[in-house]
Amino acid sequence: MRLARLIRAHPDAASALSLIVLPLLVFGRALMPGRALSAADVLFLTYPWRGLAPGLRPGNDLLTDPAYLFQPWLIYAVSEVWQGRIPLWNPHVFAGSPFFGNPQSALLFPLNWVALIVPIASAFALIAILKVAAIGLATYWFLRVRALHPLAALMGAASFMWSGLVVVWLQWTNATTLIFFPMLLASVELLRIRPGRRAVALVALTVALGVWAGYPQGMALALASASAWALWRMHGAGVPFLWRYAAGVALGLSIAAIQLVPFIEYARLSSVLATRETWMPPLSASFRSAINLLVPYYYGSPTSGDYWGDWNFNETAVSVGLAPWLLLPLALIARRPGTWFFALMVIVGGVRLYGLGPDVANAGSLVINFRLAPLLVFPLCVLGAIGLDTLLTESDPLSPRYRAVIKIAFVAVVSVVFVSFTADYATMRRLGLAAVSPTRYLWFLALFTASAVVCVIGASRRGVAWALALIGIQLVGLAPLALTYNPVIDARLLYPTPPAVVRLQQEVAQAPGRVLMAPNLAMLYGLEGVAGYDGMTPRYLDEVIRSETSALNLIGSGYLPEVPVFLSPVRDLLGIRHVLVPPDVTLDGPGLSLRYQGVDGRIYRNEAALPRAFVATEARCVDAEQGLKLIRARTVDFRREVLLTDCPDATTRGDDRSPRGDFASPGTARIERYGADRVTISVGSDRGGYLVLTDAWFPGWTANIDGRETRVERANHAFRAVKLEPGRHAVEFRYAPMSVRLGLALSALAAVVTGVLAWPRTARTTSPSWAPALRGEHP
Repeated sequence: MRLARLIRAHPDAASALSLIVLPLLVFGRALMPGRALSAADVLFLTYPWRGLAPGLRPGNDLLTDPAYLFQPWLIYAVSEVWQGRIPLWNPHVFAGSPFFGNPQSALLFPLNWVALIVPIASAFALIAILKVAAIGLATYWFLRVRALHPLAALMGAASFMWSGLVVVWLQWTNATTLIFFPMLLASVELLRIRPGRRAVALVALTVALGVWAGYPQGMALALASASAWALWRMHGAGVPFLWRYAAGVALGLSIAAIQLVPFIEYARLSSVLATRETWMPPLSASFRSAINLLVPYYYGSPTSGDYWGDWNFNETAVSVGLAPWLLLPLALIARRPGTWFFALMVIVGGVRLYGLGPDVANAGSLVINFRLAPLLVFPLCVLGAIGLDTLLTESDPLSPRYRAVIKIAFVAVVSVVFVSFTADYATMRRLGLAAVSPTRYLWFLALFTASAVVCVIGASRRGVAWALALIGIQLVGLAPLALTYNPVIDARLLYPTPPAVVRLQQEVAQAPGRVLMAPNLAMLYGLEGVAGYDGMTPRYLDEVIRSETSALNLIGSGYLPEVPVFLSPVRDLLGIRHVLVPPDVTLDGPGLSLRYQGVDGRIYRNEAALPRAFVATEARCVDAEQGLKLIRARTVDFRREVLLTDCPDATTRGDDRSPRGDFASPGTARIERYGADRVTISVGSDRGGYLVLTDAWFPGWTANIDGRETRVERANHAFRAVKLEPGRHAVEFRYAPMSVRLGLALSALAAVVTGVLAWPRTARTTSPSWAPALRGEHP
């Protein structure tokens, strides 16, 4: 009884505590010693890891991006920071690529700093727990600012934080950005309720954090939604309200400049942006897949191995539980302020997600239709909360009307699901799902019936017990996906080192050079690789490796796999000296020798690989297109000649490619120190020429020779070179991008302005700007 009185006295604190405890209950087991919230067991589908545990079935083989990209990145970032370095550059993939400049590294987002404090296996789980809790708390905050009843706000928050959208993308930066859909809308509301400089500062801080969350497309979508909400809420607030909002957004983007400016620089030189600017397919889900909104496992599940739906499960998993579908009609007939904004948002999101509009390709689009799911999921949760608030706060005379609406909604939804199951039952039987599919229908029917009965009770009497029961049923319906989709694995499966990789490390120690192995994972073992993906893909390297078409996939978001790299005309130029392949793959060719053979793979040494740094005595100035043609035609002897781009002072030889008799002694180059952002090379050449470093060329790399700054040329389309005079020299390459320094200056200035705006003018105590909402006043 005392606990019940305490909860009634402090409903917001009780709700906030429950929103924090729920993720702990779901993922807390991953914090136990020897456990990890990770899909790294998906590596055991491929060699060399498959050799460690043949037949091991991963918990969820759809979570490849977290296993191959996000978690390795976090491990790399933590390692670099603990060694006292800011990880601006990643030398382990793509022959080097910007790391900080890729926003999905999310180095500035506070949640990721957890990995600097706790062991990495625990950090994965703790970050996920905090992310889900933050989404719930932000949603609850927005709904309370909108003056909804605490239990209605709790319903909306629980529905969004455990929606299919959040659960399936939890280990991506997509889900991190979802925190800022409700946060931005709440900041707009507070700006309207109590206009002032502190409210502007709050908008700015929210925008900056959203940019740092690591998914620019998602943040752009959240900003577009918040801007539309600001226009919707302008009535009664006037144009000054919009100016204050615009100032807050501009200030927030300026605070985030330290991330935005390097990102823009990388994006301009990205294959992904170049591809998407040219053409993008619509990539919409079929309208039939909308049944997943009601029955998340209608088409099966990747975790049970029986999925048979369109695309993959992640792209169509947008369920929000069952209660919102009973409560949504109540929200529409109650006509609360802002309700129709969210109804229109649902329509727009549904039309784009399910391709109900014109089926045309998206020229210049940076966001595929699948990524517009938040426009459907978030407003559905908000409308459900408004519907529950209607039942909790409206007067009794309207109850019969509400009961009728609830019953109509129940019959309509049950009929839709029944007809869908009936129509697909033959297919389910053919796939061997005749037993499990009816079970899923009965589970849906039981939960939906219980929800409808509780809602009818709520429309008939006062009190809150029925609302608590409805929230409980909603959580039960959301629990199966939340509990099973993100696997908790034995920590020993978290990036173990197979014998083949141990041998690969030994081979590299004996004969330095790059390795060709699974994308991105070389960085975990202290090796430098080429195959990789990062959501951006350096354009020059992609162009020089491919034959005719890009290695990117249909949506311009693929990766640079091992086979195109191995077959490329620049394999030897890249210095790929060691190739790790599955045990059943045999490589044959000049200069290839087998160095290791085991159950987990084979290692070949490529004796033809060029050293990482060498001296070329001759140079030819070519434009990018001409250079690519020469490279793809395999007519360039890279040991002797370097192709330079934009180099009016270079020695040119036209099309004369005849052998030279004085090729015997071009000079020597030895790497004295190789770091992520600094490379020191000692060079000796009697004739001079060009020092070629086969690391990726990128703006921000500078060089000095014997202490004197010199120009870094773009060599052989994608690499670096500096011009040498005869003699011995000490050459140093350093990565100190102007984009980071400029972004830092802008961010520092904007942060000072924001601090001034946020600083209280007087010491007097003022009530929080959301106090009117918490007192139950509808703005």
